Amino acid sequence: MREVLPGPDAALNIMKELLQALPRQLEREELGHFMTVVHSETLESDRLDIELGAAFLGAPDLTVSLPSERILRVRLLPAEPTMATVARVGGFEQSCGCYGAIGSWVEDNGYRINGPGREVLIQPPRSEQLDEMVTEIQFPVARDQRAHAG
Repeated sequence: MREVLPGPDAALNIMKELLQALPRQLEREELGHFMTVVHSETLESDRLDIELGAAFLGAPDLTVSLPSERILRVRLLPAEPTMATVARVGGFEQSCGCYGAIGSWVEDNGYRINGPGREVLIQPPRSEQLDEMVTEIQFPVARDQRAHAG
């Protein structure tokens, strides 16, 4: 489900809804990790363009209705040959450092970001304990030809 939201707190509320609703509606073997695709340039925006959902390992024509009347539809996320990744342990307050680490690595190693970032929820938080959450932040990258020209 892709939506423009007023900020990270709104995204977190929808993710909580997903964490509760999807396991009730899908078979356990069909449901993979919860994830987001961030289409915005920054997470600190009052217009956060974000896609929220979960990896789905079942039939490709599934549609799921949430209690908030939002609709989730299956969409194929494109495969990426190379990703720069970092694991974030804890809540969103750790995001700036993690995103900065990826940006530094990309620049220092002659790559460029080649598409929207993804966040894969490896360990969901238990109740409100966001410090227990483990998230893998991923960015598709490609060699920056300008860095190798000359």
